[in-house]
Amino acid sequence: MDITHYESKPILKRIRDNYKEMCAIDDWINPVAVTLTLKYCYYFSGKRIWRNPSDYEKTLKHFLKVLNGKVYGRGWKKYGCRLSAIFFFEERTDIARRVRPHFHGCIDRPPTISEEQFQVLIETIWSNLDFGYHQVRVDTCNNRNGWLSYISKFRTKVAFADALDLQSFHNPTWLRRAKVEQTPQNPATETVRQPKCRP
Repeated sequence: MDITHYESKPILKRIRDNYKEMCAIDDWINPVAVTLTLKYCYYFSGKRIWRNPSDYEKTLKHFLKVLNGKVYGRGWKKYGCRLSAIFFFEERTDIARRVRPHFHGCIDRPPTISEEQFQVLIETIWSNLDFGYHQVRVDTCNNRNGWLSYISKFRTKVAFADALDLQSFHNPTWLRRAKVEQTPQNPATETVRQPKCRP
């Protein structure tokens, strides 16, 4: 278990419980289990470019930006249409049990796009990114709770508290539940519903 010195087991369990609540996917339509593997470096103009701590987050963010643009077209920018997506970062750096850096996650596939089309789209976009490694896995998420438990595991996470990528996190299920639990003080300030996004 990779745990930094400030993360005690009770705190870790509390964080994991919060993560699982945030990442609830029980009402997603077509959840897809996705694993995106990363490179340690890439070559540019004959020079080796090594990663810095923020490169992987930027890579995932750009991947989802391109994917949303391919799926929703102009609706991505005009109405802010986004695919529901959650991703956890994993890596083990000790030489004896090194694990290549990768993201485990879940994306809600629109029903208008077939499984094969969505898989090809994900693989094509990821392989064209500087830090995108060729190992990509896309599967139908038949066991939702099982996959969520697996990607939120403690093992192979350098710092569990930072494992959930919040920059790319988008889960309307959790947002709706959080909104219901809150009593609005002024109904006039509630967000206006955007036009329905259609791929």
